[in-house]
Amino acid sequence: MSEAAKKVSDDEVIQETAEIVEGPPNTITLSTGVVVTAHKCKVRQIGTVLSFLSFLFKKLNVESAEGLQDLSADFKNPTVLMELVGDSLERVIDIIQLFCDLDKDAVEDLDIDDCIALALKEWEVNETFFTQRVLPLVRGLRANAEA
Repeated sequence: MSEAAKKVSDDEVIQETAEIVEGPPNTITLSTGVVVTAHKCKVRQIGTVLSFLSFLFKKLNVESAEGLQDLSADFKNPTVLMELVGDSLERVIDIIQLFCDLDKDAVEDLDIDDCIALALKEWEVNETFFTQRVLPLVRGLRANAEA
């Protein structure tokens, strides 16, 4: 076996071992021991997601493209997440359920800490898509509308 092939093989073993110890990067283990997979956004979900983002922008008082840059930090703030859950529970549950392999009843039965942890994991899995694809599109649409 060549040295390069051995290196790739060693790297694969290390990655597989890390996944066994930590779990795949898109899963989370809840306090009950249940492992939940957070999914990336699919085409069929984008309408629901954009509607929710519109609601979210209003809720977080995002009025300009500059305000969008702080959105990722807002999602990582447990206080903001708890306020969103408290003020708009049904919409938040629908979005959380949309991006995981739990049904709506299971999401509704989660402990609050698990619900917040799952929402954070779902944001982590989808953050790049929304911050590098969706938000620049929104900025572009705003710029065109203002021109």
